[in-house]
Amino acid sequence: MDKKLSLQELKSKLIGFNDTQKKQFLQNPDSAEKLIHERASYIDHLVCLIWDNCFSKDLKQLLSLVAVGGYGRNELHPFSDIDILILLSKEKIDDEIESKISTFVNFLWDLKLEIGHSVRTAEQTIKIAKVELSVATNLLESRLIVGDNKLYTKLMDIIRGDFVWNSKNFFLAKKEEQDKRRIQYKGTGYNLEPDLKSSPGTLRDIHTIDWIVNKHFRTNDKEKIVRKGFFIESEYRELEQCKKFLWKLRFALHISLKRKDNRLTFESQTIVSKELGYSGENNEAVEKMMKELYRVIRVVLELNGLLMQLFEQTILKSNKKNTILRVLDDNYQVVNNLIDVKKPALFQSKPESILELFIKITQDTSIVGVSAKTIRLLRSSQTKITKDLIDIPSARKKFMTLLKAPNFLKRTYHMLNDFNILSNYFPQWRFIVGQMQFDLFHVYTVDEHSIKLLSKLKNFEENSKEHPLCSRVFNNTSKKYIIILACLFHDIGKGRKGDHSEIGANEVYNFALKHDLSISDAETLHWLVKNHLLMSLTAQKRDIYDPEEIISFSKKVKSLERLEYLLCLTVADICATNPSLWNGWKRSLISELYKQTKSILIDKVNSYPDIRLKIRTNKLDALKIMGFKEPPLEIKKLWRKFGAEYFLRHNSNQIAFHTKEVLMSSSLPNIAIKENKEIGGTEIFVYCDNENFLFSKLVHVLDRKKLNIVSADIFSAKNKYIIDYFLILDVNHKPLQSNRYNELRRSLTKAIEDKHLIKNNTHNYKNSVFNVKPKVNFPKTISKSHSILEITAMDKLGLLTEISEIFSQENIILKSAKIATIGEKAQDTFVITNLNDSCLTETQKERLKLTILQRMI
Repeated sequence: MDKKLSLQELKSKLIGFNDTQKKQFLQNPDSAEKLIHERASYIDHLVCLIWDNCFSKDLKQLLSLVAVGGYGRNELHPFSDIDILILLSKEKIDDEIESKISTFVNFLWDLKLEIGHSVRTAEQTIKIAKVELSVATNLLESRLIVGDNKLYTKLMDIIRGDFVWNSKNFFLAKKEEQDKRRIQYKGTGYNLEPDLKSSPGTLRDIHTIDWIVNKHFRTNDKEKIVRKGFFIESEYRELEQCKKFLWKLRFALHISLKRKDNRLTFESQTIVSKELGYSGENNEAVEKMMKELYRVIRVVLELNGLLMQLFEQTILKSNKKNTILRVLDDNYQVVNNLIDVKKPALFQSKPESILELFIKITQDTSIVGVSAKTIRLLRSSQTKITKDLIDIPSARKKFMTLLKAPNFLKRTYHMLNDFNILSNYFPQWRFIVGQMQFDLFHVYTVDEHSIKLLSKLKNFEENSKEHPLCSRVFNNTSKKYIIILACLFHDIGKGRKGDHSEIGANEVYNFALKHDLSISDAETLHWLVKNHLLMSLTAQKRDIYDPEEIISFSKKVKSLERLEYLLCLTVADICATNPSLWNGWKRSLISELYKQTKSILIDKVNSYPDIRLKIRTNKLDALKIMGFKEPPLEIKKLWRKFGAEYFLRHNSNQIAFHTKEVLMSSSLPNIAIKENKEIGGTEIFVYCDNENFLFSKLVHVLDRKKLNIVSADIFSAKNKYIIDYFLILDVNHKPLQSNRYNELRRSLTKAIEDKHLIKNNTHNYKNSVFNVKPKVNFPKTISKSHSILEITAMDKLGLLTEISEIFSQENIILKSAKIATIGEKAQDTFVITNLNDSCLTETQKERLKLTILQRMI
């Protein structure tokens, strides 16, 4: 390297350039487009400078430097990859050239530039581009920085022609690539932490259009494409505006993170929104920015879908003789299985006909989509229709016809959202479009989450294997539209002041009456939306083996019809909140709650569950599993010590498993671990001498092993022994692998035998972005034998250990626990008593509450 070209000097200049760009951006965020082009030009200057110092005049005649990919488009963000191709004029190169190329590339790396490079001849490049789509794509948007223009032009003529990839195959390959990429992002751009480059509706969807246009028309000049009639001028402008907005966010993200990362996380959203000048209290600034982003994502998705369809028609079906036309009525026809509006002014003159379009799609299974011409008319009409469709009586009738159609969930529900029809139908939907949810529990915006519920209903309708109970219930109801409307309205009150369930309940009631539903249907919808969390909270936070809890729940539900509606709504809601949230444990809880409540609602005369019968049945079934008709003496003696509550709270398989373990054990402690496939988790059964802090010790071990405790029960036997029962899942919410059983058993045994309490000094919070204020609550209960304690706090390693230590220190007896981690938030419910084995006094409650809050803060 020439001494005149100092690495340190270039580093200093590059740092100075970066700092200048950052200052310019922060002063004017709208300058992002100008800055990314300036950055590409600056890198051009830098690499040319290094190129000149690395290669002699003779060597330069053998080499060309080509910018490819985003760099080839003259687009560089602060931490974008700088992709280059060093094009060789001959295949064999001597050691000197190889050494100089290595020096050139290493110098760029030493400057901390994100360099991606390849060294090839034109022939080698063509050969690789024929089999590697990414190489062919990167070359399409390449440009020559320095070198042999004739060689580069010859290469590009071949790349742009049909020899490497013809237009048809390139389109099909890019479409498949786009489909696969979208699947990686759960098929939606409305994730709460979107990737600005690769999520559906972001930069990659725009690039895909650019690449196909470039390949097919052999130009990237969009104005020429507009003149050819492929783009409409307004669509071209929309795409450019969307791209500029995404550039602005991405530029801000890069300079805030100081590293290459395109994911807009909760933490970075706060920083980026501030840098871009959004303002407001609490999360208002982030909400404003993200709503604008989701609006952009929607537009990009709409235009990408429209233009990809036009590509398909232009590139794959250019032979007009193959057009198949079928007239439906005066307004609609089907062209090549796509529904097509016949009158350009139809949607403006008769807005209700928009809904007729989707009714026809629902009714005619041969229709596979909407024509590009009709999509364009839908998009343009939405800005010109002066009132909401719901205010047109005939539109209301058509809307309910659509919702009640047998194939609505199979064919049309997603289109109402994809084409923005719901926003144009009723104003309440517009409140939740792009509405953020600031937690680690939800993964979608409110509107996308609500649509995901309908997707789950479709799953109930079509697939009985995944959710057999919901499938049976949903397919047996004659009023599926009730559940569909409840799904659409259950979260519609979010983002507004007040209880979102109350707001949604009132609005769905008015919606029902406005659509001529019966008073009974309106009241059912009001109840469903208002209580859409009731079943989930009861199953996960209440003791569903306590008859009093089941009776209380059944009194709130009142009818079997409501129970069945609520079941479907609850399961759909859980599954649509987060794909990883549903598991066998939740299935078993909700199924058990449904089963017990249904029994009470059907047998209204005997509304109190027969506890004795249930205990007797569990015992008899457990004996059958163990191979006995009558209990042997040793089992009789053991079961007398366990107590009635134990047999009420465990099923026959669990009782048989625990009994065998105790009788087979020759020493204590007895620790058994087994996967329970029925309820989708791993059971840990501990039988040992009762002692202070035992539960704390066991919980500490499970915490340290990073195991999730979803349920815990403690039973004091009459022989001064104790039974501790845990249901656990691993970090992936799956049952524990069997190869971990022995090591876990050893750790638990060691903790039990240690006479000292293991101190919990852990304070590892999962996410610093969220600040969960600790809450302690004692819900009202009619029981005089126990109290219920609810604790909400920031989830952290060792939290349950800390709580159990407090119980021991405050002389609180823990009977059972329901452990729920919801994103960043722990919501745990405990059934507790005092030393007199009765419910806590008010004084004891206040003391316990104060102690917990002091430790949690």
